[in-house]
Amino acid sequence: MLWERLRPEAAAEFAEDARTGLVSYRVRVVEFPLAPYLHWELYGLKIRAEYGEHIRVVGSEAVARYETGGVVVPELIFMGDQVMYEICYDETGTRYGGRKFTDPELIKGCLADVHALYAEGEDFLPFFARAVAPLPPPVVEPEVTSSAGS
Repeated sequence: MLWERLRPEAAAEFAEDARTGLVSYRVRVVEFPLAPYLHWELYGLKIRAEYGEHIRVVGSEAVARYETGGVVVPELIFMGDQVMYEICYDETGTRYGGRKFTDPELIKGCLADVHALYAEGEDFLPFFARAVAPLPPPVVEPEVTSSAGS
């Protein structure tokens, strides 16, 4: 699997993080049945967890309280309590950039919500062993495209 070929890069990344004192935390929302992309991504997160990223899993019901009036919980990255980035995606789900926030009160509130989600989440590796490892590999249907001249 592709993820296994990337294992040395993950090992190097987390060794460097440990050397510099950087600690990574992640909350991943997981819905069942797993979409093929999410199923595949979870194998990559497994490797990251094995090398030291602190990952917890919550179900969609955990974020439902934030998703009212058509609002979808954004993907956020925090640089301590000083800077927060919202990762932006287009209508096809392709990442196209991000927005930077430096308002201390906004960051404080968002961090508190993420900490609460992290606290109620399940540790990733036991979750993976219980809910993902027993599943057959993800299947992705080939994309059908039209060819010029066909």
